Parts: sequence; structure tokens; C-alpha cells
Amino acid sequence: MALNKIDIVGKIASKGGLSKADAECALNAFVDVFLEAVARDGEFGITGIFKAQVKDTAARTAKNPRTGEPISVPAGKAVRIKAGNTLKTAVK
Repeated sequence: MALNKIDIVGKIASKGGLSKADAECALNAFVDVFLEAVARDGEFGITGIFKAQVKDTAARTAKNPRTGEPISVPAGKAVRIKAGNTLKTAVK
């Protein structure tokens, strides 16, 4: 089940005993901290839950799926997210 932002805010409000406005503020603050840390430090993690890291990607040649024609994909950056042990255990 995928949750959208409204669903997440509702769950945080009910589990935390907060108003929906306070829960939305908390979620927005978390997202801001997450994005700032990844942009500044190249990584962010919550022990046991996940670790997000920025990794460099190499330039490569790919294929256009419609035409089969080769195209060049420039080097860039991608975010990799690795699950922590608590998360791994929860989904077993």
C-alpha cells in the first residue's frame, strides 16, 4: 500500500497525538532536514531504518527503446538507499 503525504500526515497525527497541522509541520521539517543533509553531506541515515547516499554514475551508452538506436548518457549523480536491519526485519 503506497501512502501519499495526506495519509502520512494523518497517521503521524493519530500515532503522535498531534493535530494534522502539527503533524504536517513535523513531516515538512523532516523532509527539509533530509534534503539539506543529502545535498550538503552526500548522505543521511536513521540507524536501523535506512541510509541514503549520493553516488556518482559513470557516462554510458544506452539504447533508445523505441528505435534501438544507441544514445549517450552523461555522467551524473544518483541517490542510493540501503535498508537497515530494523527495516529488513520488519519486512521478513
